[in-house]
Amino acid sequence: MLRRLKIERILMKIKDTYEYQFPTYALCALFNGDFEGLEKEDIANFKSFQERTKHIDVFDDKEPDQEPYFCSNPEFGLACNVIDLVGIEFES
Repeated sequence: MLRRLKIERILMKIKDTYEYQFPTYALCALFNGDFEGLEKEDIANFKSFQERTKHIDVFDDKEPDQEPYFCSNPEFGLACNVIDLVGIEFES
């Protein structure tokens, strides 16, 4: 006997979005949890960023295929190359 399962489509509503100039050297830490090659101070700064943004559900590129650019005031750390990220917070 064949049973059909009812599949409900789940749509998540966006509560808020935030924009960040995120250092390119820390992208592996953000998306893969890979801290290899980062200095202790960079890791501490990244973890502080994580604590400040723990309400964010998803990070994504602001623009697909964007090129890194130099920023004198990135989200954390010293002046460096960054990309623009969007942090998305969904409604509970």
